[in-house]
Amino acid sequence: MIIPAILEKDIEKIRERVAALANAATLIQIDV
Repeated sequence: MIIPAILEKDIEKIRERVAALANAATLIQIDV
């Protein structure tokens, strides 16, 4: 499958958001 560059950029943004949410979740768990 060939993924358009635009879609790749969107996927990278989504991955960054997911990673940020995961980091926030771990920080919240540590604080608790």
